[in-house]
Amino acid sequence: MTTVILTTLPNTIDAHMLKNLLEREGIESFLVNEYFTDWAPYYYNILGSGVQIVVRIKDLAKARKIAGLGNSQVTCPSCGSSNVQLKHEKPKRKFTLLFIVIFLTSLIGNLLNDYVCEDCNSEFRAY
Repeated sequence: MTTVILTTLPNTIDAHMLKNLLEREGIESFLVNEYFTDWAPYYYNILGSGVQIVVRIKDLAKARKIAGLGNSQVTCPSCGSSNVQLKHEKPKRKFTLLFIVIFLTSLIGNLLNDYVCEDCNSEFRAY
C-alpha cells in the first residue's frame, strides 16, 4: 500500500473533520503529527509540524476533490491575479526569527510564506 500526504492542517479538529468526511466517502486515511501539533500548536508549518492527512495514492484524486484541494494555484487577494511569485527574504533574517521563536518564546505566531503579486505589487500571506 503506497500512501501520500493529502494536506497538512493547523489543528486536530480540522484534521478529524476532514478524515471523517473522507471515511464517509469510502476513502481510508490516517493522521500524522497529531499529538505534536496539539502539544506545540505555535510551531505549525515549522519543522514539519501540523497534522498531516495521509491517503492511499490510488484515492488521491478523489480525496483532493472531496477536500476541495483541486485548485492549488495561489492568487492575489487584492486583484485576483495568478501571476504571483514567492517573496524572497534574506536567510539571516529567517534564522534570527526562527531562533527567537524556538528558544525565547512559544507565543509568537506562525512563520508562513509571503507572496508578492507581479501585477499590482501587493504583498499577502497564503494560509
